[in-house]
Amino acid sequence: MTDWTPVATAAISAGSAVAGGALGYLTARYQSNVELRRVEAESERLKLQLNEPHLQHRQSVYHDFLDSAHRFHQAQVVEPWATEDEYNRWVRDFEHYLSAVRLFGMEPASNGGQALADAIFHAMGTDEYVGEAEDRFLRTWEECIQAMRQDTAPS
Repeated sequence: MTDWTPVATAAISAGSAVAGGALGYLTARYQSNVELRRVEAESERLKLQLNEPHLQHRQSVYHDFLDSAHRFHQAQVVEPWATEDEYNRWVRDFEHYLSAVRLFGMEPASNGGQALADAIFHAMGTDEYVGEAEDRFLRTWEECIQAMRQDTAPS
């Protein structure tokens, strides 16, 4: 009779080696997936951290622009310009803020800022602010704020 002990021992050893290799492979693959998810999460965290100054800058730009546009509205209905110099200073500042919105704002906010500026320029060319010019200003004001909010509000 043939002694099968060496054959069985070799088969068991081979089976153990294959099973051990497969287990090692699956463990390594799982570990690499875990590490990949960790790296992706860290990358996302750094991306958000680096984008924060840009977001804060856009928020500031939008706020300055809206403050300036609001000052125009106030000057038409409740608090007129005290002097021509005050008006001229407002015009320079408003154009500066508009340029910043157009340059740094995302497209919808940039377009909203330009639409609001167009409403102001239209109102500047009319004899009567109350009525159509004021309605246009208020409508584009709300649209502009909505576009800027969508760009800068936390999601």
